[in-house]
Parts: sequence; C-alpha cells; structure tokens
Amino acid sequence: MPDLSDPVHPIGLDLRTQPVSMKMAGSLQAGTPDLGDWQSDLPVEILAVRAKGLPWQMLTPGILLGVGMLGFLLYLLRETKVMPPQASGNLAQGKVEAVERRVSPQVVPSNERVQAVFQDLSKVGSVTELVGMVRGGDSQLAKLREYYGDEKVEFLPFSGELAVSPILGRDGFFIVNGVLSNGEFKAAVLTRGAGGGLLLDWDSYVGYGELQWNELLTQQPKEPVLVRAVRTKIEYYNAGFDSDQWQSFELEYPGEEVRLVGYAKRGSALVHQLLPIGNRYGSMDVTLKIHYPEEVEDPRLVIIDSMLSADWVVDTQE
Repeated sequence: MPDLSDPVHPIGLDLRTQPVSMKMAGSLQAGTPDLGDWQSDLPVEILAVRAKGLPWQMLTPGILLGVGMLGFLLYLLRETKVMPPQASGNLAQGKVEAVERRVSPQVVPSNERVQAVFQDLSKVGSVTELVGMVRGGDSQLAKLREYYGDEKVEFLPFSGELAVSPILGRDGFFIVNGVLSNGEFKAAVLTRGAGGGLLLDWDSYVGYGELQWNELLTQQPKEPVLVRAVRTKIEYYNAGFDSDQWQSFELEYPGEEVRLVGYAKRGSALVHQLLPIGNRYGSMDVTLKIHYPEEVEDPRLVIIDSMLSADWVVDTQE
C-alpha cells in the first residue's frame, strides 16, 4: 500500500498540483483506485477515432480545399488554348503549309541483288574499274591507287545466304554478313548511289587507315592520323600516363598481333563517346584519330585525339 502521506505519488503524479476528483480521492483512501468514467475525459479527436469516424469540424476544411482545387483545374482546362499543328512557309506572305512528317521504312535489297554486286566486284581487276563501284566514286581514286599500288584488285564473292539489314541511324546504308567463297566470315556495308544502285563502302570493308597498323609502330606520327580499330576498355597506365588524368583503351586490328594502348583525357566528352551506354565493357569497332607523344617511351602507347565513328563507317569520306 503506497504511503499517501508522501505528497508525490509513486506513479509520478504530483498531488500537490494535480486536481483530484472527490470520487477518485475516496477510492485512493480506500486503497482501490476507481478511474470512473475516464472516457469522458479523452479529447474529442481520440473518441472520434475510436468510433471509426471523424467529427465534421475536422472534415470540413479538407472538403473545402478539395472543392477549391477542382474548381481551379476546371478553370485551367477552360482557359488553356490548344496550339495549331507546326507549320512552315513564308509567314510574311501569309503562306503557311502544314508539315507532315513521315518515316518511310527502308527497302532492304534482296539476297540476289547483293550477291550480284559482289559477283561484279570479283570481276574487277583494276582501280579504274573499282572506282565506279565504291562509295565516293572519283574522290576515292587517289586513295585507291595509294592503297593497291601495283597490286591487283581482288574481291571474293559471297557464297550461300546473306544476312542483310538496314543500319539504324544511317538512311540508305545496309550491313551484309555472310561467308566468302574461301570460307571466311565477312561483313560489308553497302549504300545506295545517286542512281539507286548499290555501292560498296570500301573504307570500312578493307579497314582503311592512313597508315598500316605495323607502320604506326615504326613511323610513330606526331600529328593525328586516321585508324580503324577494335577498342576495349582496360586499366593500364605507364610511361607518364597516370590514371588520374587518363583513361586507357586497348586498340587492336584484326589479323595483327601487336595491340596498342590508347589514352583519352579522363572526364572528357571523348571518353563518353568511347564508352557509350550499352557498350562500355565489351569490344567495339571505332574509327579514330590518334598520335604519338613527343617523347615515345613505349611505341604501343598512343594518344586518342577524337572518335569519328562508333563503327568503321564514317559519314564523310576522309
């Protein structure tokens, strides 16, 4: 039994400052506390919750706010003006014509037509015959003569079925995959010429570079030169190329044993181009401009100046 002579009750109530009803006081003296009708002392909000409802004085502000917002939205819908379709033309002369944008699907050339193109290429024996069958035409003549020199121009035809599909983002370009007559798997790019005929993108077909891959190691150009390569992201830093300033990439060329390491300035737009979303960790065909540093400690290490294309096809002939 608690000692009621102590002015502070053991449960923490200060009887000196808290009013006590006569009924509770009597029950305390009897030793059996009677809380009586304690629910009547609870706040009205709690009683409303216990009754699973809310008093109108609590709901009314929310209802008024909702009605106000609905009215405001209706006002916006009524006052908003729908803009007319995009138009083009000479507005100064009051002449306006609606622009109708249509995306016409590319018509993929048939297997027979593509096979015929490479059959014709296989019959070519000279640069002068070849120039009319490649993208760029006469503008490629000097490049073709430099590339082939006195060697005979030779193309092998495809055998069997070909996989021909349009190249996304390049209207009129088609990628061809198949097996050559010697059993080698080969990819080629064709494009439509001015007369509608199919032309070979010769640069990507032969993997053209301004220097042969082995010549890069010996000539070590200090000015940017065009190369085509397969890039893979790696982490290799040496000979003054540190990871704080540079991002490294392995550069290889099909059929060549020597692999280069190219460096691009870390945090630059070039690094983002070399590491596009969806192809950051695999290998990717690229067309680049590269050069060697002034002081070469390792002929395998080069600086990447720019990326011309995320494949071996460039928009303009270099």
